[in-house]
Amino acid sequence: MWKWCGIWGVFPSLLGYHCLDYIDTLLIMQDDKTAVQSPTLLPNGYRLEEFEILRVLGQGGFGTVYLARDHRLNQLRAIKEYEPGEIAVRVSGYSIQPKNSENFADSYREGLKNFITEAQLLASIDHPNIVRVYRCIEANNTAYIVMHYCEGETLEAWSVRQAGRPPEPQWVQHLLVQLLDGLQVVHAKGILHRDIKPSNIYLIDGYRPVLIDFGAARRVVSGTDTSLTSIVTVGFSPIEQYGDAADTNIRQGPWTDIYALGATLYKLITGSKPPEPHLLIMNGRTLSTANTSATRYPRIFLQSLDKALGVKPADRFQSAAEWRNALGGLPGIPRSAAATLRQILANPWLHRLAGVMVLAGAAFGGYSWNTWQRNESLPSDQAGAANLQSRLEELSQPASAQALVKPVSMPATDAAPKVQMRYAAGQSFRDCDECPELVVIPAGTFTMGSPVSELRRQDDEGPLHRVTFAQPFALGKFEITREDWRRFARAEGYRAEGCEEWRDGGWQRNMALNWDNPGFAQDEDEPATCLTWEDAAHYAKWLTAKTGQPYRLPSEAEWEYAARAGAIDAHYWGETDKAMCAYANAGSKVCDDRQAKTSAVGGFRPNAFGLYDMLGNVWEWTADCWHDSYDGAPTDGTAWLTRGDCGLRVLRGGSWLDAANITRFANRDKETPNTGASIHGFRLARNLTPAT
Repeated sequence: MWKWCGIWGVFPSLLGYHCLDYIDTLLIMQDDKTAVQSPTLLPNGYRLEEFEILRVLGQGGFGTVYLARDHRLNQLRAIKEYEPGEIAVRVSGYSIQPKNSENFADSYREGLKNFITEAQLLASIDHPNIVRVYRCIEANNTAYIVMHYCEGETLEAWSVRQAGRPPEPQWVQHLLVQLLDGLQVVHAKGILHRDIKPSNIYLIDGYRPVLIDFGAARRVVSGTDTSLTSIVTVGFSPIEQYGDAADTNIRQGPWTDIYALGATLYKLITGSKPPEPHLLIMNGRTLSTANTSATRYPRIFLQSLDKALGVKPADRFQSAAEWRNALGGLPGIPRSAAATLRQILANPWLHRLAGVMVLAGAAFGGYSWNTWQRNESLPSDQAGAANLQSRLEELSQPASAQALVKPVSMPATDAAPKVQMRYAAGQSFRDCDECPELVVIPAGTFTMGSPVSELRRQDDEGPLHRVTFAQPFALGKFEITREDWRRFARAEGYRAEGCEEWRDGGWQRNMALNWDNPGFAQDEDEPATCLTWEDAAHYAKWLTAKTGQPYRLPSEAEWEYAARAGAIDAHYWGETDKAMCAYANAGSKVCDDRQAKTSAVGGFRPNAFGLYDMLGNVWEWTADCWHDSYDGAPTDGTAWLTRGDCGLRVLRGGSWLDAANITRFANRDKETPNTGASIHGFRLARNLTPAT
């Protein structure tokens, strides 16, 4: 008889980069499908409700992880069984029983209770850097946690493959920030990991870390007469975890995980585990990472690492947020193409960074070295340096940026070969001499929305979810200009009167204003403003009739996919307004672009798809009805036109009036379909498959 573990309403996440809990000290068996079945394991073919056990993925001191097939949804899942080998054993009928000791029995029951409780808490967390839990099932006198299964490798395996080559400073910073974000979320739920180490961090596509194997049972089992190595991991456990073996009253907390994460990073950048804390005490020493071989890393980062590795809990950061704040303005993942290319040339494995496309960072040209790179020398080999310079010069051209984008492989359809023969990803074209120029956006998959850690994030930007475009589509290279709109207005005799303008600290309707007179001077190559959603729909209908091609407003998902062009940060340029000046016409006191309002389309650098002004200049209408969150949003990239408020339509991208914290990929706005403002405009999308 199976019993639910109390997790209700938890449905499979669409975030493809969440990964399974592979357990500590894994014995990986993924490639050994013919392994002899052990009598201590569930047999292949065993059914646990709708899940069929296929094989063992790994075993550790506190359980076994199986690969299973969900026959109800026809999906692969990872299932972790609670089986603390030090105090329990499998008996006939596949049941798990504590060994013959009353102390063991109490500890087993308490550990099982913690295992289930922690599963319930983890199931409430939907974070890209935390293992995703779907369900918990009680059976065989134990419990099973059903998790997402995906491909990848542990940080430990990744490090071995690097053969002693230390990772790039920016990559380490990016890794740390993501893990701190994840820890902050789980600590807020009252959960401690208790066993962070390289083998318990899983890398998705080589750059996104996922924390796995939360050690709920470890605290309980530590009070029994078991081996110390089943409770702590030498080199990564802080001193309070050693004390737990004898004294369960020693207090653990977020600082416990802080130490283990610090030890993990120390091992990553130096190649060695940090000295054991009790040895430092005995020898009267303190740890100084700056005195190791890791001097290529920024001093502020190394100093933060030393604090995280404080012997006494009180000497460490007391929370993940405190550690992140201590990093100050250190940058994360490289945003400039120069820094990105530099890493790609030095590390061939980076070619696989993004599952859908190479992360070009959308920063073209070597104009802005990341601050972590400024003091590093170029390659000493002159030929290598010349080649690097040549590639950087190529990257300064939009066409080279497009070449970095690799469309994902998708199943073919009858129409797809014709489309792919006529249009190549990144190609620009027009349907007529006076039609807007379009760019082919490749098929692919991306993560839509923003993580909870993103600065200025709003609740309507989540939850994060994966969206897949099975077919390429075309999107306007530029926002629709005054010249474009004037051509339509004259041809159709179309009048658009009235416009919202910002005056006296608020938006006010002014019927004397319109697209031809928005209240400020414009040239014909600047975006048409004061246009409503209905105006944009009329323009698309006219262009469809004129060309015979299916023009329309882009869906919100299409817009964000095209705007990001593989980027995973909040915007193209990093976190400083000064860097923004090269990419967007947005409100900033530091940009000397001489643009008080709108600017000519195409006047700033494009993104990696070759699209201009996706952020800034004017807010852009999309086809979607307004929804307060992405719960239930389509995953195929189509416009979301049900279950929401269609009396409001979605705008994306920010405008000339908005500061950098507004002009983010994930930021959303809404307005009634018949309201136009001096910050509103649009660009059109078009299907590439034949119209039916």
